[in-house]
Amino acid sequence: WPAREVGWTLARFAWGKGYATEAATAAIDFAFSQLGWDEVVHCIEDSNAASQRVATRLGARRLREARLPPPFDTPVVLWGQSREAWAAHRKDMSP
Repeated sequence: WPAREVGWTLARFAWGKGYATEAATAAIDFAFSQLGWDEVVHCIEDSNAASQRVATRLGARRLREARLPPPFDTPVVLWGQSREAWAAHRKDMSP
């Protein structure tokens, strides 16, 4: 896999309700605080504008192009953030 990833996939009836952002936020918090990761990425196909919007809401930025390994063998764009960038984003989200 190109890097340590937090990803999301939802059934169509659940789109647009904030579930992906909410679940990914909890998973990223866990990855940094409990697993000790230094970076989190999101592997997103270039045509997937909805997932790119979720990544943007998560404070991620476009990092680089990559390719998923077989059997997927799919070109993707890695979006993501460092532990420090995530902490700053979470601070900005506080009321």
